[in-house]
Amino acid sequence: MGITVLLLLVTIPQAEASLIGDTVHIILTDTVNNICDEFVVVGPGLEIPNCAQISIDIDADSIWFESVTNRPNGAAITAATFEFIGLDWIPGPGIITDVTVIAPTTVPINPVQFDDHNILLTNNAFNLDCGGLSSCLYEWHVDITTDHQQQAVGGELIPLNTSALLVAGAQANAAWMIPLMVAVAGFGLVISRKL
Repeated sequence: MGITVLLLLVTIPQAEASLIGDTVHIILTDTVNNICDEFVVVGPGLEIPNCAQISIDIDADSIWFESVTNRPNGAAITAATFEFIGLDWIPGPGIITDVTVIAPTTVPINPVQFDDHNILLTNNAFNLDCGGLSSCLYEWHVDITTDHQQQAVGGELIPLNTSALLVAGAQANAAWMIPLMVAVAGFGLVISRKL
């Protein structure tokens, strides 16, 4: 006779997965040159404080771009391609399902290309529009949408033979009961002889 015990699949909610702590490969290329090519750890501060007068900051689920200094109104900004390679979520796992660019209309960004762990985006050349000011900073950012799978921490069918379990339990109990029974019998024998 046997019984099958089912251990339920248990999923634990993961800590909020983010890019903080991940190592990302960032490559910035303008129309002719590979300007920046760095491996950075996300989280301690600006990942790239100055690459071709642009700072790049990555947080839990977005990438921020900002000019390092004020640029004059009408300044020519060259086209550039930004690659972010090896975006892995910690504690993970996660994959990129969508990328949304939040940028002023004056910063023309081509449609973003992405796969599970990489993003490629390009801004076209443009003239900076400071909205009537003589100079300004310009910035934009990319929001990343991800899909995170919860991990099962346990759960499988374990067949148990209850007869074997009963015999094993009796044997385990007998191991400590036999010496006790012998001691009680011996004590009883000694007492009965003295009487």
